[in-house]
Amino acid sequence: MWGCSVMPTMASSVIDLHLHAGPSSSASRWYSTELNETADEAQTRYLLDTLNAHSIVRGVIGGPPADVERIRSADPSRLIGSVAFPCSDGVDPNLFPCFKDGGDWPDLDWLSKEVDAGRIGAIGELYNVYAGVAPNDPRMWPYYALAAKHDLLVLVHADAGPPPEGRVEGCCADFDERLARPALYEPILTRYPQLRLVLYHVFRPDFVQEALMLLDKFPNVMVETSPMTLVPTPLVHSAINTFVEAGHEDRIVFGSDYWGAISGSLEVIESAHFLSEKQKRAILYDNAARLLSMDKN
Repeated sequence: MWGCSVMPTMASSVIDLHLHAGPSSSASRWYSTELNETADEAQTRYLLDTLNAHSIVRGVIGGPPADVERIRSADPSRLIGSVAFPCSDGVDPNLFPCFKDGGDWPDLDWLSKEVDAGRIGAIGELYNVYAGVAPNDPRMWPYYALAAKHDLLVLVHADAGPPPEGRVEGCCADFDERLARPALYEPILTRYPQLRLVLYHVFRPDFVQEALMLLDKFPNVMVETSPMTLVPTPLVHSAINTFVEAGHEDRIVFGSDYWGAISGSLEVIESAHFLSEKQKRAILYDNAARLLSMDKN
């Protein structure tokens, strides 16, 4: 997840709506032998250097709350914290422990306090597909209500992958690709039409059509471009082109998913020759800036 070389981006400013945090013990290639650092300090420095090298001026980072807050608090003006769930037997899809109590769900009182304190501004990545929990499961509704009340971003895994060979060994005994379908969020958006919902990596043609239905009906829904690690670039380009041709070029936002995949994720956009420079700029910055109510550069 960590440990890939840092490469400069071709874009002037980028907003990345799909970053993950994890324990500093999960990798070691970001250590500097010249600096007297703890593992946490070394990892945090590496990750912020990675953002700088790719001109990422704003980002959303989710994962285990302690790791999210450790990294977010190092650059709070740039990073928006998010809480990822539901987990499975106390761990997320990378097998990182999720919550201090060993459970699979964030405590609602705790989450509300974190939101009020400015440490959490989003929920997600929502791991329903990994945990085998339907998006409209009764356990999910209090979190949507909290998101609507506080205007939190809602970030959802809306792809049938990764396939078994793309998952961490030991992950996700209850994985159910049917629970990733974008159409499953229609009743949620009908109840809370103001939700700022971002559909992560929607590339499968049937999922693209379902996402188009949501884009047509709900003005605060966005689709995101992270190709994960196994999705062929032509499939990503086809999905983006479909959204653009349907008149939704202003509803596509950039995400990388993995810190080491930022360069490749940016290249997917830069190599989309059917996009104009203005459209690429919209995907890499302008659309997310509008979603986050930021002033444009």
